[in-house]
Amino acid sequence: MVGEYAGEMRVNIRQHDIQTSGKVVPTKKGVALLLPEWEELKQHVTRVDQCIRDNGENEWMLGSRNIRITVNDFAGEKRVHVRQYFTPDPIHAPHTLVPTKRGAALKLAEWDALKQHMTAVDNAIKELQQPCYYNPADYY
Repeated sequence: MVGEYAGEMRVNIRQHDIQTSGKVVPTKKGVALLLPEWEELKQHVTRVDQCIRDNGENEWMLGSRNIRITVNDFAGEKRVHVRQYFTPDPIHAPHTLVPTKRGAALKLAEWDALKQHMTAVDNAIKELQQPCYYNPADYY
């Protein structure tokens, strides 16, 4: 999902629920990447995939807002995490980062789905960045 929040374009990687009516709605579980972070995520795809193939664990930092991509095992299954971190004690332990709830732990099928939709996300970003011309005379 691509949208604007606080004057900045963001790409949301978010869990969705299905309501009883069948409507799919986003939840609070996930993370919103700024466009430079989205671009960095795309640059790390090959490295993340290589790490998965090699059955390794690794992490990469995105931008300056302490968002990381990590590859590790969770409940016996490989996951790709895209998560925001914070420093709980910036004075005494300025280099200690702790994961927050803001993020997504993607199963490999979900990671593959995200990769398959990257071009569509980029197209949505381009479309939303185009100026919107509204002339009230066209509608009245």
